[in-house]
Amino acid sequence: MAGRLPPMPAAEPAVAPVRRRPGQGGFRARMAVASRAGGTLLYALLIMAVCTSELAAAVRVEGLEEPLLANALAHLALDDEPCDAPPWRVRQRFSGAPDRIRAALQALGYYEVAIASELTWGDGCWSVRFDVVPGEPVKVRHADYTISGEARGDTLFEAALSRTQLLPGATLRHDVYEQTKRDLLDLAKAKGYADAAFAASRLDVYPAEGATDVTLHFEPGPRYRFGEIDLRQDILDDELVRRYFGFGSGDPYDADKLVGLHNDLAASGYFRQVDIRSLRPHSATREIALRVALEPRPSIRRTFGVGLSTDTGFRVRMGRMNTRRNLRGHQSSLDLRLSPVDSELAMAYRLPYGDPRAESLDLQTGATRVTTGTFRRESFEFGLRRLAPRRHGWRRVLLVDNRATTGLFSKTRPFRSSWPATCLRRTSLRRGSRAWRSGRRPSCDWMAGHISMPTSRGAGRVPDRVFSATACSTVPCQVWRCASN
Repeated sequence: MAGRLPPMPAAEPAVAPVRRRPGQGGFRARMAVASRAGGTLLYALLIMAVCTSELAAAVRVEGLEEPLLANALAHLALDDEPCDAPPWRVRQRFSGAPDRIRAALQALGYYEVAIASELTWGDGCWSVRFDVVPGEPVKVRHADYTISGEARGDTLFEAALSRTQLLPGATLRHDVYEQTKRDLLDLAKAKGYADAAFAASRLDVYPAEGATDVTLHFEPGPRYRFGEIDLRQDILDDELVRRYFGFGSGDPYDADKLVGLHNDLAASGYFRQVDIRSLRPHSATREIALRVALEPRPSIRRTFGVGLSTDTGFRVRMGRMNTRRNLRGHQSSLDLRLSPVDSELAMAYRLPYGDPRAESLDLQTGATRVTTGTFRRESFEFGLRRLAPRRHGWRRVLLVDNRATTGLFSKTRPFRSSWPATCLRRTSLRRGSRAWRSGRRPSCDWMAGHISMPTSRGAGRVPDRVFSATACSTVPCQVWRCASN
């Protein structure tokens, strides 16, 4: 209800927030025009007009705290009116302000609201004040949530309902009620329930009792399946691209699988643009067809860099990568680093097979030379690595590594070491785990080889047959090493 308030005291200990309309930009622009005109009288009149028109009236709302206060102010339109607004428009908006405040508070569960309002006209401006008593909020007394059809018992829908805040004893909030409905409909659409609808959705509010009953009866209907997949590309063999999918026609529709497909295709290095679209659901066959359009990425990438440091002197780095050598998706790379101290040549070739997202054969070879004033080392390496998926998101890496190293200590103590086809590595990686995200990989290594090292006195070389095993996890690696002379 609205009534006239007694006169406000001259000074108040606490003042509710006052919202003002910004206007400094227009004021400065008009002053600049007047200054250039050079008219003193016009300049003075302009200042008076701007000061009168740009001042915003004071709008006070008292008796509310956040978030009620913010929602009430957001619904008011009076704070947009300047001091020189037409009186008829000010009175019109003032008369409708109590209803706007009530609607703002009802959205947050407050239905028994009392409002006293006052409009005051002063010297050159006006002001309004609203004293609001929100009363007690309406509480949820009974919540009736049901899901029928094929989605009954689905943990995803049960989890969506469990996240709602509209449970018995909670304060009614209309935004939470609408969000719960949107969450159910969005989840149904993502999982292929194209005919999902609410058989009943209502809020029965009893302000006098301070209670509300919530009813949501959700009927997702039948779940649709993936229909025909229209693949539009001439970059790779269609059979290779389809192995990225992980699903096929006839499988239950799942939008998450489309997101995963997009990410896998984009991360493959073959495609510049990936466009995946779900077409209109076909109610007769209960299928949703797909259209996948791919555009190629430039297959050749080159890199070049130069630098200078006190450790290596002048250095040059060059690289060339071919991300698509043929229709089977083979990839190759060549990297060269040159400097007076440290030089390296590395080459790699990758052959995808099986599931190209996780399976490949990688061939690597390279040579390294390190030369200082007291040390020289030359090494050659050839390796073959096979990646294969395991259950529960794990991957296995088998590595065969050949290494040969020769060198000279202090120009008088030569040494030689070799690892001929003796390294076997198995690394298990779980996608999404903490170790995966941090870049630390749990692994187990078995190595065996033959090393020739100089004796402590530099007289001759002593062969050393070495076997070592390494187990690494998210904690620092532990190494076990056995050697016999």
